Amino acid sequence: IKIQKSVIKIDEKLLSNKEKIIELQKGQDKYTSAVRDLPTLEENLKRDKEGLKGSLHEIGADWDEEKLSNFDISIPTKETVRKKHNTLEEARENIRDTEKEVQGIEQNIKNIEEEIEEVDKHLKTQLLQQIDEKKLKQQRKSLQLLRVKYPNLKEKEADMRNLEEKEELFTILRPHRAEPLPKLPLWPALMFIAAGIASLLLSIFGNNWAIGISILAILSISAIVYIILSRKELPITTPEGFKDKEAEDLIKRLRDLSERRKKLESELQKIKNEMLSNAQICEFADIPDPQLIENKDSELQATSENLLKSNELKKQQEMLGQKFEKLSEDGNTVKRKQEALREKEEKAQKEWKNWLIKKGLDLELTPEGTIDIFATIKTCIEKKRSIEETKVRIDSIQEFIKEYETKISSVLEKCNRKKKKINVIVELEKITEELNQAIEDSKTLEQLDIDK
Repeated sequence: IKIQKSVIKIDEKLLSNKEKIIELQKGQDKYTSAVRDLPTLEENLKRDKEGLKGSLHEIGADWDEEKLSNFDISIPTKETVRKKHNTLEEARENIRDTEKEVQGIEQNIKNIEEEIEEVDKHLKTQLLQQIDEKKLKQQRKSLQLLRVKYPNLKEKEADMRNLEEKEELFTILRPHRAEPLPKLPLWPALMFIAAGIASLLLSIFGNNWAIGISILAILSISAIVYIILSRKELPITTPEGFKDKEAEDLIKRLRDLSERRKKLESELQKIKNEMLSNAQICEFADIPDPQLIENKDSELQATSENLLKSNELKKQQEMLGQKFEKLSEDGNTVKRKQEALREKEEKAQKEWKNWLIKKGLDLELTPEGTIDIFATIKTCIEKKRSIEETKVRIDSIQEFIKEYETKISSVLEKCNRKKKKINVIVELEKITEELNQAIEDSKTLEQLDIDK
């Protein structure tokens, strides 16, 4: 037993650090995992930093982690951007609307100018063809009087011929008998009636029924009177040798006929003078027949229509001028409104640029682009947070590794196994093996003491 005890040598220092060695042995797997994970974490950290740097460069050339940390992407900030976006968009929309309105007004002005030009062209053509309105009115009035007086003229002329025929008959009468006057032809009466019907038809076309009916009535009465007179029997003048009473009656009748003829001649001359005056106003050299009167009436009707068209064109010209002035005024109003909107848009744009400068963002950014940048910033913040968490984990692992290696070094030193350069796992396994051996040896000695 003594020999055996002398052979067994127990490292007391190793046994005194038994707990520490066991503790190190328990942390071996954790240390192994930490040493294995650390390069991967460091590689991930490097890659994440490079990715973050690239994302920050997309936001702005001067962007870094410090600026990222100070940037506010809270809901109020986003709401501010949306409001500025709405302000700019509203201003631009209003400007676009006013531009369309201005274009519409300018197109309408162009159309009206073309209409005015066309009206002026027609008006010049009408003015070359028309006569003075006052003269036209006088001619139409005179022509109407000619139309009305013409049947009366023919009636008076027929009466004059009738009286002359009767005077001739009285001069050739024989004393022994009374002979009827030769019957006058009926065609004058038919002509009166035909002229009256024609006048009525023309008045219907001219929408002047009253005059047509009046002319028809006068000519019809004249025709009836002519027929009655043409069929009336008158006593023939008595020559010398007739009875005194008969001679006196004959003389009296001749005197009445003479007076009637003179009166009729005066009336007829008066009518002719009046009609000649009216004919000259209508540019006739003499009293016209019904056909010439109707031709002139058609001519004056055409002239009157031309005058009416000219007046309508003048009214249209005036209305187009007023419309042109109104559109020009509206156009100026819209242009002033457009200018005010542009100033408002410029002001909103300037405020937006100032906000971008204040936030350190690219001046070319639009509000819509800024909303997209917010998403990028949020991603960068998440990357930065992930990097910080990785850093914390790496620091924790490095601290654990350092602490673990320090403990191993301390144990090795206490066990007189200190080296300048060690492999932690190898040394731990080695010292663990030696500890186990020391424990076995210690148990063997104890057993030997018991056996003794």
